[in-house]
Amino acid sequence: MSNLEFGKDEPKQPSPGNSREISAPAALRNREVIADVLGGFLPEQGNVLELASGTGEHVCLFAERFDRLTWQATDMDPSRLESIAARASKASLPNLLPPRYLNVTETDWHAMSANVIVAINLFHVAPKAVSGAVLSGAAQVLGPGGVLCIYGPFTLNGVFNTDSNREFNDYLREQNPEWGLRDIADIDAIAEGLDMVRTALQDMPANNFLVVYQLPE
Repeated sequence: MSNLEFGKDEPKQPSPGNSREISAPAALRNREVIADVLGGFLPEQGNVLELASGTGEHVCLFAERFDRLTWQATDMDPSRLESIAARASKASLPNLLPPRYLNVTETDWHAMSANVIVAINLFHVAPKAVSGAVLSGAAQVLGPGGVLCIYGPFTLNGVFNTDSNREFNDYLREQNPEWGLRDIADIDAIAEGLDMVRTALQDMPANNFLVVYQLPE
């Protein structure tokens, strides 16, 4: 199944019954399997920061499933922040904090602290500089042994893992020349300069990966 078929860029639609809630069909399809794999990299307790939380459909499920962790959702889009807030209010989970504005290219978020940072489907729909901003910010925000989990489509050493991902990359660049699949080797190089080590590269459905980096203890 290709990324286009999987709906990575499907239009976000208001949810019936609540005009502030936005729904992304792809998020609903992939969040369970992401949670299944993500759970293997989460501590028993601590704080998790999600970057670019979008509709809030991922973080609400994560907070419900991993209820010993405190979850902080973020986004820079006001409509997304409203959707996250509406879903969080409905879920009424004590371990899910109110969403907050965050632009990863700014440095004010470096004063935050977290045990884990999660970024889902962010790198390929953002300028290339965002990849470096996420890793440099993570190196500041995470404590010793902290983990950065990145989910999405990538190339590896310049190679697309499927023809559909190559087509998806072309599609993204048509939408915005600054978008496109990032190469894991390039991200590894950024991480190495920040004393972060890639500890996992997990194949995921719909031609995606979960890439995990960790700071030394």
